[in-house]
Amino acid sequence: MRLYLVRHGKAVHEQLDPQRPLSQEGRDEVKEMAQFIKALRLNLAEVFHSTKLRARETAVLIKDAALPQAEIVEKEGLCPNDNVDNFMKALQGRRQDLMVVGHLPFLPCLASLLTVDEERTFFAMPPGSMVMLESTEGKVWYVTGFLTPDMIGSKEYL
Repeated sequence: MRLYLVRHGKAVHEQLDPQRPLSQEGRDEVKEMAQFIKALRLNLAEVFHSTKLRARETAVLIKDAALPQAEIVEKEGLCPNDNVDNFMKALQGRRQDLMVVGHLPFLPCLASLLTVDEERTFFAMPPGSMVMLESTEGKVWYVTGFLTPDMIGSKEYL
């Protein structure tokens, strides 16, 4: 199984809009990320996103540009300070590849827990970045790639 963890794009400041939609810069970065994702030719049935507007907007931009076959699914438990262990249970037994669009500190904590079995944050995820993980039968997880908007601009893909 492959797991693609995507942090939402840059959002407007809470003082400008309490719902914190994506800023124009955030939209542009996510669109660039989506073009990279399109080139990967991923066959994903679902893209999960948190209940926050910026995560939903990020998921929709990626789906529209790169994953037309995928269903966008809003999921509880993917917000910034939600318990990572609850989502880990949802991954058990799953065989289909999945993309999850969410937030700090949830996503890096999830990646850390999967790969080094600790909930401390070992991954810095700037807005619009993606960590790619792969497991063998859901038991051992490996980081197979990491991408940030800056890397896309410089074409330094890992």
